[in-house]
Amino acid sequence: MIIRMFKKAVLISRSDSSEALKLVDKIRQRLLDLGLSVEVEEDVAYKLGLHGKPMDELDGDFAVVVGGDGTVLRAVHGLKRDIPLLTVRFGKVGFLAEVEKEEALEALSRLISGGFMVEECFTLANDKNLPEALNEVMVGAELPLKTIDVEVYVDGLLIAKDRVDAVIVATTTGATGYSLSAGGCLVDSRVKAIMLVPVCPLSTNFKPYVLPEDSEIRITVSTGDSIVVLVDGQFMSRFKPPFEVTIRRGRRTVKFIRFESNFYKRIKRRLALSSI
Repeated sequence: MIIRMFKKAVLISRSDSSEALKLVDKIRQRLLDLGLSVEVEEDVAYKLGLHGKPMDELDGDFAVVVGGDGTVLRAVHGLKRDIPLLTVRFGKVGFLAEVEKEEALEALSRLISGGFMVEECFTLANDKNLPEALNEVMVGAELPLKTIDVEVYVDGLLIAKDRVDAVIVATTTGATGYSLSAGGCLVDSRVKAIMLVPVCPLSTNFKPYVLPEDSEIRITVSTGDSIVVLVDGQFMSRFKPPFEVTIRRGRRTVKFIRFESNFYKRIKRRLALSSI
């Protein structure tokens, strides 16, 4: 007997791959066979010969997202409310993905029967009117090959004063992305923390920090060229020094549908350590 906790699904996908579109059509048909109604994002629907809706008009009990991490972030920032996301990997890495494309149809049956859990991920807010970040907020020079002189405060205490390419403030979710590439550490998704990571600091004194999730981080730049604040690699604003930005835990909770606690499985995928 199917547990009808879900009645309506949303379908979001990369639209530049014919194979991804074929999978989306199969997913849509399976959802309909399971008795759900389905809304499809506009661009994907057009290529499938269906009626769709713009991303910000889609709504349902959950969303199936087919693609890589960029597609997932597009869904996170594009949907009008935080419905649970079932993520299907159709990209090179896909750390945020839960199932492989070959597992997608079976995963739908497991989902509808109630065999899943929901992982809740916090976000980072800023005082520059940019969206809340699921992965990270980056503060750096707008021009390539330029550095910035920063002072970094945590809960009002000065912890670093240095010249850097940039400073990254990341969530636990974002710890495996830009933060990791810049020298930050891996953090188990069960640990709720904020990562503070300098990018190419001039001195050896500014090291990465792992901070409590309720920390307030303030970054100031007194002089120099134009500064950018970049959220999740997708939203950017430019500022002129003197400049400061405050970053703290946001109000949103992004929800991912999981079938098992497979953080380390996803880490192996992220690091391409298939031989482990």
